[in-house]
Amino acid sequence: MMKTVLSYSLQIILFIIGVACVILGQKTIGIQSLGMMMIGLILLLFVLYRYNKRYQIK
Repeated sequence: MMKTVLSYSLQIILFIIGVACVILGQKTIGIQSLGMMMIGLILLLFVLYRYNKRYQIK
């Protein structure tokens, strides 16, 4: 029970951080902003992977 609550909480936090990185990186132009958006994209893809991993056909 506690493990699932912790897992969901971690996924929500990573999702919020990922979206924030993409939004904040989009506001300015430069290599640093591109890096921030890439980190955000990687975080969002990781959260999506973790979510879909539970529903995989074995």
